[in-house]
Amino acid sequence: MKREKRARLTRLGKLRAKSGLTLQELAARSGVAPKTITLAENRHSLPYNSTLSKLADALSSAFEEKGLSTRVEVEDLIEDETDADTNKPTKKSKDAGNVSQLALL
Repeated sequence: MKREKRARLTRLGKLRAKSGLTLQELAARSGVAPKTITLAENRHSLPYNSTLSKLADALSSAFEEKGLSTRVEVEDLIEDETDADTNKPTKKSKDAGNVSQLALL
């Protein structure tokens, strides 16, 4: 039986919360529909890279407005793929330097 893999965007929700943006505010800043953001945060869909780029740019500007020089990249939003059965990473995790700074906040 082939194991199903899935990408995780749980970082999107965490970064949105740290930025202080509501779902509606992120949607307005990024031009991405609130439903798309919700589906991504809840791991029901993986948006196109162009959509992720819009979200990353909107989050970056929100952090900049807070006086933080954190640049959010698309890769920062996507966690490693996980095995659907075990929920364990299928490849070695690579933390982005910019986002790892936010853990200190």
